[in-house]
Amino acid sequence: MKRILIVEDNKTHMDALGQIVGEIPDVTIDKAYSAQEAYGMLFSRSYNLFLVDIILNTDKKLDVSGMELVRKLRELKQYQFTPIIFVTTLEDPKLCAFKELHCYDYIEKPYDIDILIAKIKGIFKRRFAEDKLTEGDLTLNLVTQ
Repeated sequence: MKRILIVEDNKTHMDALGQIVGEIPDVTIDKAYSAQEAYGMLFSRSYNLFLVDIILNTDKKLDVSGMELVRKLRELKQYQFTPIIFVTTLEDPKLCAFKELHCYDYIEKPYDIDILIAKIKGIFKRRFAEDKLTEGDLTLNLVTQ
């Protein structure tokens, strides 16, 4: 069973994302409506994927608390390379999301349901195929000089 954390402050968008992702087999979904709530959840469960809105506090001008959450995630060894998909209406943060935070992908709102599901399934297909490797699957070619 794979576990996804959706971090979205807008209830309508959260419900839509939860419904879409809920159609994927063998997935458990957790929901957080703020960066603080999400950060607190990181230590009680282990996540395989994050869907994060960049703006998590619409009352705050120029809010990017979702990006700040991802910065904190990347500082945790457990989540250094965990796939993250930003789901947002912003276009400018793309460069930061990909370069600095190693975001797997970026989907603009309104999102295409089929594309979102395909991206999530693709992540799990690749990540869990890698997890099944054993030491016997890897060979080292050492060249001595």
